[in-house]
Amino acid sequence: MDYVYESQPAIIEQDKRLLAKILLVGAVLGAVICVISYVLWRFVLSDIICTAGQSICVEANSYAGNIALVLGAIIGVISLVKIGVYRPVIISLGATICLWGIGGWLFGRSTIIFATAIIILYTLSYALFAWISRIRKAPVMLITFIIITILARIIPMSF
Repeated sequence: MDYVYESQPAIIEQDKRLLAKILLVGAVLGAVICVISYVLWRFVLSDIICTAGQSICVEANSYAGNIALVLGAIIGVISLVKIGVYRPVIISLGATICLWGIGGWLFGRSTIIFATAIIILYTLSYALFAWISRIRKAPVMLITFIIITILARIIPMSF
């Protein structure tokens, strides 16, 4: 008896409109994270942490950025589930891990540069991890995910 094996592509098919929606979610989420980060830094953390000129006040922007990233990850998963993306948690988690601490990296830049950089980086991160999440075999996808996230954390630290 001969067995018939159905060949499946290594990458799961994705509609171009869905990719455009993922990019749009990444861009909008980047803008939302900018606003959340600024509001947290300006109106919440600066009043709580920055009392009497403490040295921890310098880190308030980094804390605000990290809190905004966590809130953005939750909003991102909900948005990706709503548009029907495959493995939305991988996409949102990957972008959050890769961009963790971005508020500290970009602190001191003008508001336009800060917002533009975050929007572009979030859009690119969502595009990258949307592509990685389409890998059919879960072990291969997870190994690729781990390698990319480790590289994304190590490379900026070397500069």
